[in-house]
Amino acid sequence: MRNGPTKIILINAGKYEYAEVSLDGAVQIVGRNNAGKSTLINTLQFLYIDERSRMSFGPYTFDQTLDYYFINEHSYVLFECRTVRGQAMIGWRGANKASGTEPERFFYLGPYRREDFFDDRDRVRKPAEINTLLVDRDYQSLKKPAEHRAILLSGAAQRNNGLGIVALKDPDRFSDFRETLKNLLNLANITQDQMRERLLMLAGLPTDYVAIDARKILGDDYEQLRRERDELGLFKSHQQDVQAIIQLFNKRQVLWGQLNYRWQELKARKKKFDESHATQIAALTEKVNKARKTTDDAKAEIEKKQTEKENFLQEKSPIELQLAALEENKKTYAGFTEQFEQVTLENLERQLSELQSRQQEASTETAASVQTQLETAQNEVEATAKSIQHFSRLAITSLREHFTDDEISRLFRILNPDLLGLAVGRTGITLSNSKEVVAKLRQLVSQISDDVYQDDSMTVRLQPASDVLSKFQNVESLEKELERKQKNVARLTSLLEAVTKQAEVANQIETLKKQKQAQADRLTAYKQYQTSLAAEAQWRESVKNIGNAITAVSKIISELDSARENHRDQISKWETEQRAAKTEHQVVLDRYEQCAKKLAAFNASLRADAEIPDDFDSAVSFYLREFSKASDMSRDLEVAFAKLGVFADRYRGNDDAETTRNLEQQLDALAKREEALQLRWDSQIHALKSRFQEVLNDLKLIESAKDKLNRELAHVHVSDLKSVKLTVERQSDEVSLIERLAGIGELNLLDDTAPLDRVFERVRAKMSKNPVTRIADLFVLGVHVTRADNTVKKYADFHQVESTGTTITLKVLFNLLVLKSLLHKENVAIPFFLDEVQDLDPANQRAVIQTAKKLGFIAITAAPSAIGEVDACYFLEPNKEGRVVLTDDQRLTMKPKAQAKEA
Repeated sequence: MRNGPTKIILINAGKYEYAEVSLDGAVQIVGRNNAGKSTLINTLQFLYIDERSRMSFGPYTFDQTLDYYFINEHSYVLFECRTVRGQAMIGWRGANKASGTEPERFFYLGPYRREDFFDDRDRVRKPAEINTLLVDRDYQSLKKPAEHRAILLSGAAQRNNGLGIVALKDPDRFSDFRETLKNLLNLANITQDQMRERLLMLAGLPTDYVAIDARKILGDDYEQLRRERDELGLFKSHQQDVQAIIQLFNKRQVLWGQLNYRWQELKARKKKFDESHATQIAALTEKVNKARKTTDDAKAEIEKKQTEKENFLQEKSPIELQLAALEENKKTYAGFTEQFEQVTLENLERQLSELQSRQQEASTETAASVQTQLETAQNEVEATAKSIQHFSRLAITSLREHFTDDEISRLFRILNPDLLGLAVGRTGITLSNSKEVVAKLRQLVSQISDDVYQDDSMTVRLQPASDVLSKFQNVESLEKELERKQKNVARLTSLLEAVTKQAEVANQIETLKKQKQAQADRLTAYKQYQTSLAAEAQWRESVKNIGNAITAVSKIISELDSARENHRDQISKWETEQRAAKTEHQVVLDRYEQCAKKLAAFNASLRADAEIPDDFDSAVSFYLREFSKASDMSRDLEVAFAKLGVFADRYRGNDDAETTRNLEQQLDALAKREEALQLRWDSQIHALKSRFQEVLNDLKLIESAKDKLNRELAHVHVSDLKSVKLTVERQSDEVSLIERLAGIGELNLLDDTAPLDRVFERVRAKMSKNPVTRIADLFVLGVHVTRADNTVKKYADFHQVESTGTTITLKVLFNLLVLKSLLHKENVAIPFFLDEVQDLDPANQRAVIQTAKKLGFIAITAAPSAIGEVDACYFLEPNKEGRVVLTDDQRLTMKPKAQAKEA
């Protein structure tokens, strides 16, 4: 039995609520368009393709595809596989969208069991629960593409972990397997370029293999050699002129060296001259600086004394002002009586306090409220006066004959206390039966106990007792109460006036405030006057002493000013001498600077054999004459360089010395350059020939791969054709140029290379639009078919070979054979997908499916109706919501044709 997938299981993935499809032979998925056939088969990419970026789902991005297949953490795409380690499962599980993580890849050993993923109520288990169930079956999460790839393979490196689902002859060619399998899962969209790339893969060449990069092969190296050859010939034509320039330059360098030496001598003599001048200037400068320092010190001292004088004046001025003010105050306070003024202030404060209290109280009352309170107070005054007048006949007096004060107090906690002040008689309380009244009152007293009144019909908790009897102790108590109430009437009368005349009261308050403040200020000023009067003698003494100090400081300032003026005269004299010395020195220095300007840039070594006069002026004159000779030689050199023209530009340095040195080096190295250039030329031509010969050899490998496929196709019957052969047609224009360059003979660089140049120009012209030529651009993959009548039809590509069915059949067989070349012959079974299989005629259906079986592939086809070449059909029947359930209930096992006839 071959290793490979035996089941595809989908749980809550894409359109599928649940799918369990067995891959135990050729399978057909039967259903209308968009029912979910491609959704099911495309999941094989999750099994075989390790890198997510390599997956292809048509117009959809990988992220869109993940969202489609893996709705949540309960979505699964599972593959039961037969492996070198027995049955195993490889799967993908979705993730909770809120977590932001991607689906998880995993595998474990053992077959698929529905109860591992569904509970007793047929609900998908939680991921953690499933992981726990699978932990004893070597469950592993595959986090990296390399881990996924290692599980699929079974090479030596994966001996302990690999499942051997993909058994490659060369494990390093997994990428070739992956790309070819993608073609077999998407045959409807396979292109001519993809077919050609698979042939390159079969030939052992990379699909993006660059055969010719004109930018490298015919680019800078070749052009550089030609440029160097031309430069070498041009230099040899100017060889005599270069030698003459070198001789003139060397002669000038001798003179430059002598001038450099003479200049050094002049600088040494100038140094002594400068030192003498500097000594003179330094002495004058020292005198000036000392005088300036003395002047600055005097200035600082003057400023210090001026500050001291200002301080004395500032100290004296306020004392004088205080004395002047004191004399004025003596007149002002001549008849001032402090005690009388203090009494006046206290009266103003009392009046103000009373008005403010009245105003504050008035602000919380209304005229009507105060009027009501006033009337009540007046009534109370009148009642109290009557009580005093009739004290012996008051109710309280009569009650005391029968009750104690405590009993009266308890009794009048429930009766109106005002009754106690009424007289007994016609003007107050009239008694028709005094005994009965006393009896009733005594009964009431008996019903009051501990602040509670209680009878048969009610219970009353009384308020705390008031001191209602105190004012009825005697006449004097009532008279005091009367006086208090009369004061309250007076207060309310004033309050009523304040409420009704608030604006007038406010004005009175403001007036009193000002009067009070003025009086307070007057008293404060008088007290200050008293203090000043006590300090008068001390102030006058201070003014006298400060005046003496100011006089002394003024004298010192005058003396310092005189000394400062004398120093200024000395500084002016010494600065005049200094300027005269500098002018005299500058005259000499200007003549010397003329020599310095003539120096320019003498890039030459010192020549100590140069003569120089002893006198400084004579030495300067001799230097200027020799410099003129050197300038003439420099002009001659410029003329000589100019005659060389643009030839000299390539050797031009930063100065004449560097340019001449470059020319001299080139002249000395002429013979060696010529020899080295020829060696590089020979190496370039050899490398060029080798590269183009390698391209021709690669084309032979492609043709060998084509021949290998043709031998396999010879055993397959396609449609009603006698034979089908793949062809590889070389692109004649490009290949012919490659053949010419590969056969170029040996050429001398300095000889005529025009023939080679012409070939290179043709190559450049051919490749100017596309300097990079891939190996795939050098041939065309086509098909030659021999029909039943022996006529041969040639097709330049696979766009349309005979019928649509024949074209699809050839694409399927081509990719199956290519993929099989990568695999061990009997080790594994790989599935592929052929959609719209009804487009193939019965012969082609049989050819595809039988060849797939022979090669060990699992053919998965799809069509709206069933065909007869498959082993089983699955019928897709989406519900109203478009969701699909696909199990053995929708499977139909097909009988072999021989058995069908017997039946």
